Amino acid sequence: MAQGFGGRSKEGGLGESLARAGIGLIRESGVGEIFSTKPRAKFASGARTIVRINGKPLAFAFQVQWTIETKQTEIRTIDDYLPYEFAPSMVTVSGSLSGWHIPGEGVTQQNIQSNVLSFLFHQYITIEVRDSATDALLFFTNKAVVTSRSENLGVDSLGRVSLNFKAIGWKDEKEPQFPNKYKDPKGGSQGRDTTGIGTSAQGLIDSVKGIFG
Repeated sequence: MAQGFGGRSKEGGLGESLARAGIGLIRESGVGEIFSTKPRAKFASGARTIVRINGKPLAFAFQVQWTIETKQTEIRTIDDYLPYEFAPSMVTVSGSLSGWHIPGEGVTQQNIQSNVLSFLFHQYITIEVRDSATDALLFFTNKAVVTSRSENLGVDSLGRVSLNFKAIGWKDEKEPQFPNKYKDPKGGSQGRDTTGIGTSAQGLIDSVKGIFG
Protein backbone atom coordinates (compact mmCIF):
# COMPACT_ATOMS: atom_id res chain seq x y z
CA MET A 1 0.00 0.00 0.00
CA ALA A 2 1.55 3.29 -1.09
CA GLN A 3 1.76 5.79 1.74
CA GLY A 4 1.78 9.55 1.11
CA PHE A 5 2.26 12.74 3.05
CA GLY A 6 -0.22 13.15 5.93
CA GLY A 7 -0.93 9.44 6.21
CA ARG A 8 -3.04 9.13 3.02
CA SER A 9 -2.83 6.12 0.79
CA LYS A 10 -4.12 5.23 -2.64
CA GLU A 11 -6.74 3.02 -1.04
CA GLY A 12 -7.97 5.63 1.46
CA GLY A 13 -6.72 5.64 5.03
CA LEU A 14 -6.25 8.33 7.64
CA GLY A 15 -7.04 11.33 5.42
CA GLU A 16 -10.34 9.96 4.20
CA SER A 17 -11.29 8.79 7.68
CA LEU A 18 -10.75 12.28 9.09
CA ALA A 19 -12.69 13.82 6.22
CA ARG A 20 -15.61 11.50 6.95
CA ALA A 21 -15.37 12.54 10.62
CA GLY A 22 -15.94 16.17 9.62
CA ILE A 23 -12.35 17.47 9.90
CA GLY A 24 -11.42 19.56 6.89
CA LEU A 25 -8.23 19.08 4.95
CA ILE A 26 -6.59 22.07 3.32
CA ARG A 27 -4.43 21.32 0.30
CA GLU A 28 -1.67 23.77 -0.47
CA SER A 29 0.58 23.36 -3.48
CA GLY A 30 3.93 21.95 -2.52
CA VAL A 31 3.24 21.47 1.18
CA GLY A 32 0.81 18.58 1.14
CA GLU A 33 -2.16 18.51 3.49
CA ILE A 34 -2.74 20.62 6.60
CA PHE A 35 -5.17 19.39 9.21
CA SER A 36 -7.72 21.92 10.39
CA THR A 37 -10.95 21.96 12.38
CA LYS A 38 -12.34 24.45 9.85
CA PRO A 39 -12.49 23.91 6.08
CA ARG A 40 -10.85 27.27 5.34
CA ALA A 41 -8.96 28.09 8.51
CA LYS A 42 -6.32 30.80 8.31
CA PHE A 43 -3.45 31.22 10.71
CA ALA A 44 -1.16 34.10 11.58
CA SER A 45 2.46 33.75 10.50
CA GLY A 46 5.49 35.92 10.12
CA ALA A 47 5.15 35.94 6.34
CA ARG A 48 1.70 37.58 6.49
CA THR A 49 2.37 39.89 9.44
CA ILE A 50 3.44 43.51 9.19
CA VAL A 51 5.14 45.42 12.02
CA ARG A 52 4.94 49.19 12.43
CA ILE A 53 7.00 51.26 14.83
CA ASN A 54 5.95 54.87 15.34
CA GLY A 55 3.46 54.41 12.50
CA LYS A 56 6.14 53.46 9.98
CA PRO A 57 5.99 50.02 8.31
CA LEU A 58 9.11 48.22 9.40
CA ALA A 59 9.14 44.79 7.80
CA PHE A 60 7.32 41.69 6.67
CA ALA A 61 8.31 38.27 8.00
CA PHE A 62 9.67 40.04 11.06
CA GLN A 63 10.53 38.02 14.15
CA VAL A 64 8.37 39.46 16.92
CA GLN A 65 7.10 38.01 20.18
CA TRP A 66 5.42 39.41 23.25
CA THR A 67 4.49 38.20 26.71
CA ILE A 68 1.55 39.41 28.80
CA GLU A 69 2.08 38.45 32.43
CA THR A 70 -0.62 38.85 35.07
CA LYS A 71 1.17 38.71 38.38
CA GLN A 72 -0.75 37.20 41.26
CA THR A 73 0.08 37.58 44.96
CA GLU A 74 -0.66 34.62 47.21
CA ILE A 75 -2.74 35.49 50.27
CA ARG A 76 -1.72 33.02 52.96
CA THR A 77 -3.23 32.19 56.33
CA ILE A 78 -1.87 30.44 59.43
CA ASP A 79 -2.19 26.65 59.60
CA ASP A 80 -3.28 26.42 55.98
CA TYR A 81 -1.11 24.65 53.44
CA LEU A 82 -2.94 26.20 50.49
CA PRO A 83 -3.20 29.88 49.54
CA TYR A 84 -6.39 31.54 50.78
CA GLU A 85 -6.76 33.36 47.46
CA PHE A 86 -4.81 34.92 44.61
CA ALA A 87 -4.82 38.71 44.47
CA PRO A 88 -3.89 40.29 41.13
CA SER A 89 -1.07 42.77 41.60
CA MET A 90 0.15 43.95 38.19
CA VAL A 91 -0.05 43.27 34.47
CA THR A 92 3.31 43.51 32.71
CA VAL A 93 4.04 43.55 28.99
CA SER A 94 7.37 42.61 27.46
CA GLY A 95 8.62 41.29 24.16
CA SER A 96 11.32 41.28 21.54
CA LEU A 97 11.90 42.20 17.90
CA SER A 98 14.64 40.98 15.63
CA GLY A 99 15.64 41.46 12.03
CA TRP A 100 18.49 42.42 9.73
CA HIS A 101 20.73 45.42 10.31
CA ILE A 102 20.65 47.82 7.37
CA PRO A 103 23.63 50.22 7.54
CA GLY A 104 22.51 53.82 7.91
CA GLU A 105 19.04 52.80 9.10
CA GLY A 106 19.89 51.44 12.53
CA VAL A 107 17.75 51.54 15.65
CA THR A 108 19.15 54.79 17.02
CA GLN A 109 19.08 56.37 13.56
CA GLN A 110 15.34 55.60 13.36
CA ASN A 111 14.86 57.04 16.86
CA ILE A 112 13.59 53.73 18.19
CA GLN A 113 16.17 53.41 20.95
CA SER A 114 17.59 56.32 22.90
CA ASN A 115 21.31 57.04 22.92
CA VAL A 116 23.59 58.17 25.71
CA LEU A 117 22.49 61.81 25.34
CA SER A 118 18.73 61.34 24.95
CA PHE A 119 17.77 58.40 27.14
CA LEU A 120 16.71 60.62 30.05
CA PHE A 121 13.97 62.28 28.01
CA HIS A 122 13.35 59.78 25.19
CA GLN A 123 9.66 59.44 24.32
CA TYR A 124 7.68 56.23 24.26
CA ILE A 125 7.48 54.38 20.96
CA THR A 126 4.45 52.70 19.43
CA ILE A 127 4.55 49.07 18.28
CA GLU A 128 1.79 47.71 16.07
CA VAL A 129 1.51 44.18 14.69
CA ARG A 130 -1.21 43.47 12.11
CA ASP A 131 -2.15 40.63 9.83
CA SER A 132 -1.51 41.94 6.31
CA ALA A 133 -4.18 39.73 4.71
CA THR A 134 -7.13 40.71 6.95
CA ASP A 135 -5.76 43.88 8.63
CA ALA A 136 -6.67 42.27 11.96
CA LEU A 137 -4.89 43.80 14.94
CA LEU A 138 -2.67 41.28 16.71
CA PHE A 139 -0.83 43.57 19.14
CA PHE A 140 -0.57 47.29 19.79
CA THR A 141 1.01 49.49 22.43
CA ASN A 142 1.88 53.17 22.32
CA LYS A 143 3.91 53.24 25.53
CA ALA A 144 6.90 51.01 24.87
CA VAL A 145 10.57 51.47 25.58
CA VAL A 146 13.52 49.47 24.29
CA THR A 147 15.32 48.00 27.27
CA SER A 148 18.17 46.23 25.51
CA ARG A 149 19.65 45.67 22.09
CA SER A 150 21.99 42.98 20.84
CA GLU A 151 23.63 42.64 17.44
CA ASN A 152 25.24 39.67 15.81
CA LEU A 153 27.71 39.92 12.92
CA GLY A 154 29.17 36.75 11.48
CA VAL A 155 31.31 35.84 8.48
CA ASP A 156 28.72 33.48 7.02
CA SER A 157 25.50 35.33 7.91
CA LEU A 158 23.77 38.68 7.63
CA GLY A 159 24.00 41.18 10.44
CA ARG A 160 21.14 40.63 12.87
CA VAL A 161 19.76 42.99 15.49
CA SER A 162 17.49 41.99 18.37
CA LEU A 163 15.53 44.38 20.59
CA ASN A 164 13.89 43.70 23.92
CA PHE A 165 11.12 46.02 25.03
CA LYS A 166 8.73 46.68 27.88
CA ALA A 167 5.40 48.41 27.58
CA ILE A 168 2.63 49.94 29.67
CA GLY A 169 -0.63 48.37 28.58
CA TRP A 170 -1.55 46.76 25.29
CA LYS A 171 -4.44 46.24 22.93
CA ASP A 172 -5.31 43.32 20.67
CA GLU A 173 -8.48 41.83 19.15
CA LYS A 174 -10.62 42.84 22.13
CA GLU A 175 -11.04 46.34 23.52
CA PRO A 176 -10.32 46.69 27.27
CA GLN A 177 -13.60 46.27 29.12
CA PHE A 178 -15.00 44.77 32.30
CA PRO A 179 -16.01 41.10 32.28
CA ASN A 180 -19.67 40.23 31.99
CA LYS A 181 -21.62 40.55 35.27
CA TYR A 182 -18.86 42.61 36.83
CA LYS A 183 -19.97 44.30 40.04
CA ASP A 184 -18.29 47.38 41.39
CA PRO A 185 -17.29 46.79 45.03
CA LYS A 186 -18.51 50.32 45.83
CA GLY A 187 -22.04 49.78 44.63
CA GLY A 188 -22.00 49.89 40.84
CA SER A 189 -24.30 47.89 38.61
CA GLN A 190 -23.59 44.68 36.72
CA GLY A 191 -23.17 44.03 33.04
CA ARG A 192 -20.95 45.20 30.20
CA ASP A 193 -22.69 48.54 29.89
CA THR A 194 -20.43 50.87 31.86
CA THR A 195 -22.91 53.75 32.02
CA GLY A 196 -24.22 52.59 35.38
CA ILE A 197 -20.91 51.57 36.93
CA GLY A 198 -19.80 53.33 40.09
CA THR A 199 -17.26 56.11 40.04
CA SER A 200 -14.31 53.96 41.14
CA ALA A 201 -14.85 51.33 38.44
CA GLN A 202 -15.64 53.93 35.78
CA GLY A 203 -12.43 55.77 36.61
CA LEU A 204 -10.49 52.52 36.32
CA ILE A 205 -11.74 51.64 32.87
CA ASP A 206 -11.27 55.25 31.70
CA SER A 207 -7.66 55.16 32.84
CA VAL A 208 -7.07 51.86 31.05
CA LYS A 209 -8.49 53.15 27.78
CA GLY A 210 -6.56 56.39 28.29
CA ILE A 211 -3.32 54.47 27.83
CA PHE A 212 -4.02 54.35 24.11
CA GLY A 213 -4.90 58.02 23.80
